[in-house]
Amino acid sequence: MKYALPLAALMASVALASGGAIAADGPLFRHSADFFKFDGTEFVTGATANANPAIADGALFYDRTVLLPSNSNVLYVTLFTTGDTHGGAALWLSCRYSIGAVINLCRPSSPPGPGIDEAPNGWVAVKKLPVPVDGATNCNDGGGGAADCHDNAIAYSWCVQLQSPAPISVRVRLRMATSIPGQQVFIEKGQAYIDSSFINQKARCIRANLPLVRTTGDVIADTVSRQSK
Repeated sequence: MKYALPLAALMASVALASGGAIAADGPLFRHSADFFKFDGTEFVTGATANANPAIADGALFYDRTVLLPSNSNVLYVTLFTTGDTHGGAALWLSCRYSIGAVINLCRPSSPPGPGIDEAPNGWVAVKKLPVPVDGATNCNDGGGGAADCHDNAIAYSWCVQLQSPAPISVRVRLRMATSIPGQQVFIEKGQAYIDSSFINQKARCIRANLPLVRTTGDVIADTVSRQSK
């Protein structure tokens, strides 16, 4: 006679076969889901950023405090929006999280110098349209001159390792900046999400395994320190 395997036993057998991942790793919890600038306005700044925030630290455009489950050990901050820039400037974004009075970068650079995108430590360039070398005014959609090409999609996400047990609350702040002081950059019609989860495995918001091991038939991307201009 055949018997149906109870669901609990079935899940246990799958967990054992997969190294315990299903039993150990937790679900994703969404703590905040916000939207902004669907009212006909947009965020704008001509402020730049520096590796030393006391010199220049862009402009704040998002600030939210959330409560976390005690077993969360990874925090996720995700942004979907549109934006544009003027005069060949890059739009830089930075994510900060704070537990109490201590403010931390969601993703500092390592080493902590400017990256290949030329953004300072803790910042990432998400949009840059160059000024044409032939003097043309490509786009000029809104009177911003060369490289003023409007309404480009922007998507970025940060992950952060949390101590165990997790802090009761975490404050998340997002900042925007221009790479060229005085040249304005814009953000409009966005969605921001803050999530957390428990991950028992080693891949808990860590650097990906590099360099990759070449196997038969694989083409591995090369690594360079600076693109030629």
